Amino acid sequence: ADTLEPGDDFAMDDAGGHDSHLLISRVVQGKATTMVWQSSGGKLEEVDSAAAGFEMRGQTVALFALFGGRVAVQVLQRYFVILKGTTRQCNVFFVDTTQTPPQLQAQHAALAGPHLLVQSTQGTLHLYTFHPLAEQERRLQEGAARGEAKPAILSFVEIGVRPALSEGLGRIATFTVFEPDECDKDLYGDGELETLCFVWWESGVLEVYTVPSFRCVFRCPNAADVPAVLADRDP
Repeated sequence: ADTLEPGDDFAMDDAGGHDSHLLISRVVQGKATTMVWQSSGGKLEEVDSAAAGFEMRGQTVALFALFGGRVAVQVLQRYFVILKGTTRQCNVFFVDTTQTPPQLQAQHAALAGPHLLVQSTQGTLHLYTFHPLAEQERRLQEGAARGEAKPAILSFVEIGVRPALSEGLGRIATFTVFEPDECDKDLYGDGELETLCFVWWESGVLEVYTVPSFRCVFRCPNAADVPAVLADRDP
């Protein structure tokens, strides 16, 4: 289950009064579906996905809000949906043209500012970067002037690329993202704080990368040994 929490959710309309949404995925007889629930006034009620704009067919992997809640991103297994309010802007399918077949399936996803990180079931990591809202609007207006019937995907987001991670470590087992906030500045001093991506490889190696540059700043050869990680014996 994934949620858009109050204060982080996206406004469906000014008069909608929606506080947050909860998406619950279930598999019945091999068929995955997603149920959409709305929390408002202390009550949780199931809503029509068509009215909310979400995709009910398939399993929801993650749900995020961007740009102060003005944009929502529903990550499913084979694509993600971009919504503004209740309007679905486009579907972005997971594809990696460097492999055969190119189709990918999402296993895990995380958001780091305007950057969407998606881990595939093949153990690879892919980065999607959303344009600022003003840039999105400019691109949409240019597309309309060219007579485009539908909004182009590139109007909203740069198509996923594979960050240049270390080679020869096998598949990615999982990853997580750490985003510093104002409170962290008191802990780490005046230095510039960067968003970090912790990558655990199936080979047992733990690496930490900066986002979105993906510069490796930490490496431990045996992440299964917690004391070794804390000792940072291979910085």
